[in-house]
Amino acid sequence: MTDTPGIRDICGDEAARDHPVISKVATYWLGLNSGQIPRRTQFEFMDIYQEAPNLLMSERIASQTFTFIYCGTHVANNFPLDLTGKTFDPAKVEASRIPWFNYKKEALDGPCIRYGCDRLDWPSLDFDIILSGIFPLADDVGQPRFLLACLVFQNSADTSS
Repeated sequence: MTDTPGIRDICGDEAARDHPVISKVATYWLGLNSGQIPRRTQFEFMDIYQEAPNLLMSERIASQTFTFIYCGTHVANNFPLDLTGKTFDPAKVEASRIPWFNYKKEALDGPCIRYGCDRLDWPSLDFDIILSGIFPLADDVGQPRFLLACLVFQNSADTSS
């Protein structure tokens, strides 16, 4: 996938951008509004229901404060807690050393699609890395306010060639 006329593509990790689950979400997202930031109302979980377990959606309610409005089952099972309905503010809580709030700020204030790979910094018996694709969604007046993240958990021992 390359830059589209309407939004930048920031790729910190080619494996994340090329992963079949993340790639399918990216293709769906790009098709919603011809490469421009789609509105939240255009996005339908049922359109990509097979990828829904890997999705995490949040809404920015203040400068760096986010409420999680959807946490797929695969994400909830591999995060330390189910994030659905939780509100996070980096000034009050730091849930991880992964710079999630920076990614969100970048995707919404940029705005851009962002792909990355981070090492998990919480105990996991099965996985030690997380691939991500982060996609902004706009509110009803066209302002970037929502973030759709597609998260794929992997074990680095299984992915090395």
